[in-house]
Amino acid sequence: MKQDPVVYSDLMAALVAKIQPTLDAELTNVKVGVTIPKDATKFVQIRRDGGRAVNQIVEAAFISATIIASNYGEAEAISRCVELAFQQAADGNPITMVETITAAQDISSEAGQRRFIRFEVQHRGSTYN
Repeated sequence: MKQDPVVYSDLMAALVAKIQPTLDAELTNVKVGVTIPKDATKFVQIRRDGGRAVNQIVEAAFISATIIASNYGEAEAISRCVELAFQQAADGNPITMVETITAAQDISSEAGQRRFIRFEVQHRGSTYN
């Protein structure tokens, strides 16, 4: 029997839309996106690093978050807020599950404070017919 094709929404757009309100509520002037602006001093870059099919309808994506901040305290606060925002994103529409794979790691350099967090994000598609 032939199965109906499955269509997935733009996961990165969904994540930006779900994470930004949490950042706005908890922090000042921190933006999230997929491309880091040249003049960014407080920013969260999210990037999809592959994934796998869980079943016919659910897909799991590995999402990396790189936090950019001007000082240690900001970097830590933003990291905690990003973890909270990812957990809150799992509302079933379309994100069904979020698991933190790697807790915040300090990857700072002379360029500034940086943190790295990795998540598994499961999201469901819809049958296309």
